[in-house]
Amino acid sequence: MTNYRKLVDKLFETFSTGNTEENMTKYLNEGFSIDKLTTELNDKNAEFYFATLNDNIIGYLKLNIGQSQTELQDDKGLEIGTNLCFERLPRKKCWTTTLRQDNSNCKTKKC
Repeated sequence: MTNYRKLVDKLFETFSTGNTEENMTKYLNEGFSIDKLTTELNDKNAEFYFATLNDNIIGYLKLNIGQSQTELQDDKGLEIGTNLCFERLPRKKCWTTTLRQDNSNCKTKKC
């Protein structure tokens, strides 16, 4: 199963409670279509991170910088575009493991 399919399945699983299938389909088709995600992945001012635990995706984070920010668009600013934790974990715990694993990338970017 591809990461895209895993992401869509997790989104559906997480948000389908309390939503109709019609609303979920519309949400996923508009917000997470292949075309939209491809455009976002090719955006040099957006970064994506997946939190994993035991090879399972447990979270999804999108960061926007510069002109990709939806509001302030400050060249020195950073916007959290999306921050989803699929498991019933606090967001801090969801991302702590991922940030530890990605520490070498962070050093490269001097964050």
